Amino acid sequence: MVATTMNRPKKPLYKNLNKLRRVKKQQRKKNHPLKKGAIQDAEIMPRGVLKKRMTSERANITLSGKKKRKIMRQLRRNESLKSQMEVTTSSKSKSSIKKTQRTKEDADVEMIET
Repeated sequence: MVATTMNRPKKPLYKNLNKLRRVKKQQRKKNHPLKKGAIQDAEIMPRGVLKKRMTSERANITLSGKKKRKIMRQLRRNESLKSQMEVTTSSKSKSSIKKTQRTKEDADVEMIET
């Protein structure tokens, strides 16, 4: 057998293998940053699902087809309700304006009579 380190002393880093592992890991992280996982349909993602990103940046966050359809239905329903509310509020405001004008005319007539 031939000794490879006969006349060559060990480097201090190679004496402590834990330190060697730690240093190599730091270099690897620096040279090859982690790839982040993809977020599909981020605009319809619930807040709770997006919290996963805080614990694991590499996690691929995806919704199942069932969940996606359910959320899309909820969004459509909310939009239709909002549009209905806007229509009803605009019609109510027009009628209330007419009523206030009539009451003002009645009040003027009453003042003239007395």
